[in-house]
Order: sequence, then C-alpha cells, then structure tokens
Amino acid sequence: MLIEAKYGDGAITGTSDIHSHIENINRFLEDADNVQSLKDEMVGIFNQKRALGLMDCGMNIVAFSDEAPMLLLALVNHDPDKTNLRKSIAALPPSPNAEIYIATGCFMGYALFDQAVVPLEEARSRFEACI
Repeated sequence: MLIEAKYGDGAITGTSDIHSHIENINRFLEDADNVQSLKDEMVGIFNQKRALGLMDCGMNIVAFSDEAPMLLLALVNHDPDKTNLRKSIAALPPSPNAEIYIATGCFMGYALFDQAVVPLEEARSRFEACI
C-alpha cells in the first residue's frame, strides 16, 4: 500500500495535486526494478522493526505478492462544502499500476481500519455529498 496524504482543501489542487501524484506513482511503478527495490526495502524495514521489538506479529516477512499495489488517498480536513475534491476525483488520470482507494473516517477516530478504506468508485457513490 502506498499512501498519498493531502492536508486541507488547498492541497487537492495546484502544483502538487492529486493528479500529479497519481501520474508520478504510476510512472514509478511502470519500472519493474523500482517495484522490486521498493518491496525489498519494505521487507527489510518491517523485519528490522520486528527485530527491534517495535512490532510483534509473530514472524518476519520474506516477500510481497505480485498483486498491484493499493494507492490510498488520505484526505485530511476536507470541507464537504467545497467542490474542488469532487471535481478533482471526477477527472482523475488513469492508474494502470495501482488501484486507487480513499481512506474515510470511522466513528470520529484517527485510526485507519480496513473497513474504512474503500475503492475509489465506492467512495464516489457513498460519499458524494461529502466529496
């Protein structure tokens, strides 16, 4: 999972907008060597954190699957009365190398649980009034 965090409505558009990040991530993921290097680095970081006692999951990991990575858009402090997010999402560029998801809030908490991560199209239909 790759996460693109945007804080506030001003970060949705402009020079470092959602569109440019999706295009950059997909360009990076087009290169198999980039993907393998990223996976190798994440395996090392995970296992190092486990060795240091920073996480306890019972085992090290050795590799990642060949599934397309998830690109999670974490949109923090979006004002539902603004329309720039709706316009931006409606015109997203293609994402052939990563499936796009949107993180949503759950019971006013700040933790990110699987149940609050939804595919882009589901987010667009479920939260149309908020996007």
